[in-house]
Amino acid sequence: MSEPEQTPAENINKEELTPQKQRQLYKEVGQKTQQVGDTWYPISAKWYKSWIEYTAYNKKDEDIEEGLENLHMRDVPRPGPIDNSELASQDDSLQLKKELEEHLTHVWLHSAHWNLLHSWYGGGPEFPRKVYERGTTYTREKYIAMYPKFLKLAEVNPNGTYDTTKPQIQSFQEHQTLQDVITFLEGGTEDSEAPSVHLWVSFEHIKKIYPVTTKRATVTMDDLKDEDPNRYVEIPDDHLKTSLNDVMLPKDVVLLVEKKIDWSKQTENNNEEEKKFPWPLVKGPEKWKQFQVGDIVDGQDDQRKWYEGYVRYVGKEGTEHAGKLVVHFIGWDSKWDEWISIGEYERLAMRHTHTKGKPYRPQPQKKTTYSSFSSASSSWYGYSHDEGTPEQKGVVGLRNLGNTCFMNSTIQCLAQSPYLTEYFLKGDFIHHINHKNPLGWKGKVAQAWAQLLQDMFSNKYKVIAPREFKTAIGEVAPRFMGYSQQDSQELLSFLLDGLHEDLNQVQEKPATEAVESNGRPDEVVAAEAWRTYLKRNISAIVDLLQGQYKSRVECPDCGRVSITFDPYMFLSVPLPTERYKMLEFTWVGDPNAPPTVYGVKMLKVADVAMLKSAIAKQFKIDKDSLYVCDVWKSKIHHELKGRDMIAEINRRNDDIIVFYAPKPEIPNETISGEDKEKNKNKEKDKSEEAADSDENGTSSKAGASDQKGPLFNVFVVLCQTRIQARGGYHRDEDEQIGMPLLVTFPLDKPVSHKEAIERIFNLVKPYLTDKEKWGLGKDQKLPFTCFATYGFSSVLQLEDKDDPLPLKERHFKFNLHFPDRSEYNEEICLREKRLRHESAPAPLNSSSYLDDEDRASGKPVELGACVDAFTEEEILDENDAWYCSKCSDFKCAKKKMDLWSAPDLLIIHLKRFSYTRQWRDRINTLVKFPLEGLDMSPWIVCDEYKRDAVYDLYGISNHMGGMGGGHYTAYAKNLYNGRWYHLDDSRTSEVRNPDMMISSAAYVLYYKRRKPRELKHRPSKVIIPAIDSIKVTKTPEKSESENPTVDQE
Repeated sequence: MSEPEQTPAENINKEELTPQKQRQLYKEVGQKTQQVGDTWYPISAKWYKSWIEYTAYNKKDEDIEEGLENLHMRDVPRPGPIDNSELASQDDSLQLKKELEEHLTHVWLHSAHWNLLHSWYGGGPEFPRKVYERGTTYTREKYIAMYPKFLKLAEVNPNGTYDTTKPQIQSFQEHQTLQDVITFLEGGTEDSEAPSVHLWVSFEHIKKIYPVTTKRATVTMDDLKDEDPNRYVEIPDDHLKTSLNDVMLPKDVVLLVEKKIDWSKQTENNNEEEKKFPWPLVKGPEKWKQFQVGDIVDGQDDQRKWYEGYVRYVGKEGTEHAGKLVVHFIGWDSKWDEWISIGEYERLAMRHTHTKGKPYRPQPQKKTTYSSFSSASSSWYGYSHDEGTPEQKGVVGLRNLGNTCFMNSTIQCLAQSPYLTEYFLKGDFIHHINHKNPLGWKGKVAQAWAQLLQDMFSNKYKVIAPREFKTAIGEVAPRFMGYSQQDSQELLSFLLDGLHEDLNQVQEKPATEAVESNGRPDEVVAAEAWRTYLKRNISAIVDLLQGQYKSRVECPDCGRVSITFDPYMFLSVPLPTERYKMLEFTWVGDPNAPPTVYGVKMLKVADVAMLKSAIAKQFKIDKDSLYVCDVWKSKIHHELKGRDMIAEINRRNDDIIVFYAPKPEIPNETISGEDKEKNKNKEKDKSEEAADSDENGTSSKAGASDQKGPLFNVFVVLCQTRIQARGGYHRDEDEQIGMPLLVTFPLDKPVSHKEAIERIFNLVKPYLTDKEKWGLGKDQKLPFTCFATYGFSSVLQLEDKDDPLPLKERHFKFNLHFPDRSEYNEEICLREKRLRHESAPAPLNSSSYLDDEDRASGKPVELGACVDAFTEEEILDENDAWYCSKCSDFKCAKKKMDLWSAPDLLIIHLKRFSYTRQWRDRINTLVKFPLEGLDMSPWIVCDEYKRDAVYDLYGISNHMGGMGGGHYTAYAKNLYNGRWYHLDDSRTSEVRNPDMMISSAAYVLYYKRRKPRELKHRPSKVIIPAIDSIKVTKTPEKSESENPTVDQE
């Protein structure tokens, strides 16, 4: 929307602007509503009120007591210059204060109204703000972005020079990304094929992206200490997805805007050599091998494929890495980074030499909605704590540093652990740091955790940025160094192990042997196993968080029984769910039968290769002649390949068709003996390969392939008819009907038009309404015309002749045009009317199907049922086979797990995720768990430990959303007032109804024993005051208690 002209007001002398005239001109602009893209300004409510009074703007003309013509005669002073100083942030002159309240501190004015007032009165400061839109598809709302992100931008001249002293200032939304900035600078287009803008930033403010720790390469911040902090480097494309909020550049930093030179507009330069380098800051051929950290290059990986990449590190002279550099391939995980030495510099080339100027660019950011549960992602950030007194000691928000909600959730729960947290807050842990333990981290993990707790319970901060803690964890556990989403339970496991080893009081660990029962009583074996464990492990973590379980394994052949006792840090329990999936598919493989629906029971973790094997066994055919496809609107939407997971098939949405397209007979004389063996091996592996796909999703590679190419190919056959065009157009159009089909033709010998028509007719014959009416005889004809199409425009009509089809040169698609639609029996192809085999599951619209769906979605289960599932006897599969020393072989043995003892702090991990090599699934079953009074005695097999085995909940780590894009939050019971709080990154709120915390999002449960064990039962003999000396009763009404509350009996 264009803004109105302001010239009328500007042409009026300010001295002539009576209140009557101002009133008139202001009203002429009219009422304004917020429109996306418009600019609005905040104005001091105090100043605006004075202008309203001066002009009597809120009164009707007839209501002005003195009369409109005498308005200027009133004893109401003319306002001075606009004074917005009280709205401005003290830290940033471009930003507004955070604690503003509309109508009380300020009023929003459309730019047309603001421009009038400012032209009359001057003053300021000005805070222009844009209008945006947010919400879901159905509930959209416009809003003014009060706190935009301001960037200072300096454009690079074509000769490579630039001036950062007079940058342009441009505002963006905080959630927008660097890619959005580039899109804006490119003129609003999102053409990733031809980027015309690069952004550069000083090295000091991007250096955090260069350190890496992988098996292939390691770069530390110390390695980069000699780099010039003021040198500008280009922001790599795989960091353009970083949100501006996460970039957190200091307000005085200037970004360079490098625009691609349009040489057609550069009339003064006729140097043809220079025109080869359209980017002003890109090094020419004489300098590009003078590598520096941050240089963008074309790099060749160890598979000899070229990618755009950037230099992470250049080895310094006199070091072991002299003459080497680390290259990161843009768009790929850091684990593929490589060291490249001088002798391999042929693997490096000037940018766009091999990548054709089409770098990796992240997709435009999707609009954020509350239902997406996506955590902010970033790998380049900077944050600080927000000072202020929290609503309750220990209730603080944790800032999301970029996909760190999983870490925040774990921290919030563990921080409210009774006994353990006080051990760190009082500093007792310092005396137990083990600097000699080779399995520990010299106290780094323990000290980082203690410092974080000190900040959280200091009563000084409302929000904390756990940056130092994350850095410390990342340094000792590289998998947590980056900013990809991680698993909160995996972090918890590492953190507890790390704390234990840092605080392990065993200075020299002796060698020990596993303890087996050998027929002795369980009590004797368990005690011996625990004493053996304590020879190497004594810490407060062992005291409070470790229990012992019993494992019984029995060989199915010799009957040997092995009983062992091992420690556990937390209890990982499965959710009782159906392991199998009934897969419905339509079989198109019998030339004499219509499409028929079958069912096959498969493990949920099975893939399509396993499905093919099962179907091939059922029909006694070759699995390599099977093609599993998803059909939509009578066309093949896509082919499912060998490693695709069947668990990802949605029966309600996916129409799975299994085609049987047997290989054509290949004359033996055309294949040599050596090629036969090659072909045999390649056919065996074909179903496991990710074959190329044509536009209909079917394999364009088939058969064995030697150096001369494939021996046969699979072609798609589509049926269609002519219908009247939709939308009232005066032309007809084609519509796909019925069932797509697959046909194979040999490529080593010619196939004539006549032969192709005959094969295709035999395929289609079962779908004709009158099969006897049509044929290939002299006095018969076909109900369709056959066309072989290639690409978008090449069309070849098949005729009754012996001319060969160019099948080897063209991967045709055969379209059968039916002039009379009634000649094709569409009804037998309709999904709801297809013939159903007895093995087929219940139809989609049946009550039986709905019952199956209820069972599949998982009805609520009790937590006890999950523990039951953990203790159930199972038969180990081949992947987890047990080695029987008596049989000297691996066996699929019977195994049973039982709890022998339970710790004071019992952490229960609900195993919601299933994993395979390519697929992860989340189980959304609701688990009902008690908030108080969890009695673990039914599952503890040792009578001594059954006593006092009652637990109360104090923390819940939640996971919501899908895999990869999920979000973590927490519920935690505060140590000081005993109340529950919801903790979602930086947001905190008290829970009014604790029962609502029981949801399908619950992932890790934190329980405390009501009556903790006494000192004599703790091997470390660490006195924990909350247990051993302080007797405190539960006092939820005292919110400022100095000591944690502990429930005692």
